[in-house]
Amino acid sequence: VAAEPDSLCAISATDKSVDLLGNKNKVTSETIGKLQAEIGDRKTSRSENYWEYQRKCPQTYDAIKVYESTGIQILTDLSFINSCETITDAKNEPEYEPEIMHSAVAFSAGGGQIEAQSFMAEADEADFSPRVGVAPRRRNKPRPSASHSEASPANFPTKPKVQLRNYFPENWLFETIELGENRKVFKSELTSPHTITTWIGEAICMNNQFGLGVSNPTSLLVNQDFFAEIRLPYSVKRGETFPLNVTVFNYIDVELPIRVKLITSEEEVQSDKSEFDICIGPNDNKVITMKTTALKLGELNVTVEAVITNGIKDCKDVTEGNGFKDALVRQLRVKPEGVPIEKVESDFKCFESGKEKFQMSKLEVPTDAVSDSERAWVYV
Repeated sequence: VAAEPDSLCAISATDKSVDLLGNKNKVTSETIGKLQAEIGDRKTSRSENYWEYQRKCPQTYDAIKVYESTGIQILTDLSFINSCETITDAKNEPEYEPEIMHSAVAFSAGGGQIEAQSFMAEADEADFSPRVGVAPRRRNKPRPSASHSEASPANFPTKPKVQLRNYFPENWLFETIELGENRKVFKSELTSPHTITTWIGEAICMNNQFGLGVSNPTSLLVNQDFFAEIRLPYSVKRGETFPLNVTVFNYIDVELPIRVKLITSEEEVQSDKSEFDICIGPNDNKVITMKTTALKLGELNVTVEAVITNGIKDCKDVTEGNGFKDALVRQLRVKPEGVPIEKVESDFKCFESGKEKFQMSKLEVPTDAVSDSERAWVYV
């Protein structure tokens, strides 16, 4: 993260699948630009406040401001005012970019366990320019400047670096950092989570002298040559039979013979079939559906292994990569069957001597309660 010295910066990295759901509270260059306009409108007598004049024709705005404090309404045909074009074609006009500090967001998977590609979003420095209702701040227009190079076609897979993928957060980074007096850049090497996805990185910085800076979003792709993904429902009822979908992806230019195994505890989850042999074409994927029944309450582990295995019928053997394995574990949430019923009991006491005690009545569980579904909480 790059910013002016003595800045306080907040950085985040969010799974793209979550970012696509939207967040009305997110601070972006667009929301800052709208806020600037609203602040400028509130600080003057007129609702529109010549905001467009100030943004597009600073000299015209300075001339108008001379009369604004006297309450005089201006009607003029002076050329330097008429020549200011404040009406633009919305179809061709780029979206307004607010003035923000020089900023950049970059991620690197150096030392990470999953191969990744990184991108850099840079911003150009420009002169200071005061705004109505806001502090002077550095003007720039961030734009992506560096990009990744296309990978050369692969004829054999590389071995996955993670033995068992089990860490799948929706938010990877959500923290604040401080840049010291003589520090403009913050660098840190991080290990990416185990999710095969694109992470959206963003940064916001504040500085006493330069104000607020918002970076352009930056993408980090975390990928493997082949991998499996489990699609689980949000929750199931105990005893319910549901389809468990496993998708296996092949991102190289040769066919892969894959043996897929479902690994669970027989006392927790049962499936009609737990092992499948499939052939996946170059840059292709296949979906396997298993009829699965949950037998126990709670968060149950469901593990899937995808192993490159030579000798599978009707599949071409690989010259390199035989035995390479991708494995991941996900949690299946199993809820009790039936209808939930709650009983709440409360008590209030004034402790004067310090020897008073709370004495709650005995909780009686109905005889027709679903087995293993009883739960109790105490709050003080």
